Amino acid sequence: MHSDEQPGRPGPESEQYPVQPREPAAGRQPEPVARDAGTRAGILAPTIHPRAVVALAIVAAAAVLGLGLVVRLDPGIDMAIVIWANGLHPGWVGASTDAVYGFQRVPGAIGLLLGAGALAWWGTRSPRAVLTFVLTVAVTWLPITGIKELVDRPRPDHALLAQPFASWPADPSFPSGHTGFAVALAMGVWFLVRRTRARPIAAVLCVAYPALIVCTVLIVGVHHPTDVLGSIVWSVAVAPAVRLGLVAAGDRIGSGDPSGSRGSGGSSRRSSTT
Repeated sequence: MHSDEQPGRPGPESEQYPVQPREPAAGRQPEPVARDAGTRAGILAPTIHPRAVVALAIVAAAAVLGLGLVVRLDPGIDMAIVIWANGLHPGWVGASTDAVYGFQRVPGAIGLLLGAGALAWWGTRSPRAVLTFVLTVAVTWLPITGIKELVDRPRPDHALLAQPFASWPADPSFPSGHTGFAVALAMGVWFLVRRTRARPIAAVLCVAYPALIVCTVLIVGVHHPTDVLGSIVWSVAVAPAVRLGLVAAGDRIGSGDPSGSRGSGGSSRRSSTT
């Protein structure tokens, strides 16, 4: 070895023939990157504490039913707040809240959910993610109708209101279907985008939209504050459990592929275990 060569420095041969990067082994294909790889970290992500989610949903459902039975014994327990809120109705506030409440009745709510589902498809291109989103909102929201009939709490006494809603609802009051839908939709949207760049904007919208509906149902005078409270507790606790069940069912029925493609998901799973 020549004395001028220094350790750690490439010799003339290495400078003349640089090391080439290794080629992938023959027959081995690079793993494809899913188009909606972020979906698995969103609405289809595994739940860290599934038993706690289910337990919370059960406790919340029992609490909502218990609250309903209590307020059924004294339907006017919080009527004073309804009267105060309805006093804000005159002018543009009343016109705005009347329009919002009228729009988000059942047909409008279904249209809003389908529109949100279309946006979810545009953002994820994942049939399974979109179906999970829509079903999470719907399965959380629809049982509220049954709870209404079970509790059978009357609506606020419109004779005591300065400006009651023109088209007075005929169904029972507890819990609020409008509020339950708004919170369930907000929960579904949050599950979709919670780990994306849209997270900050979504966080604001997921709070602002239910808050708008809460103010609306109180100002138009069709719900008691306890109706609203019951719906918030129900949707916040039940939506995660519904999502958990839908994701688990999808994993059992299909391949667990977030894109909803059973064939590619199944083959990749088999290759990873061999």
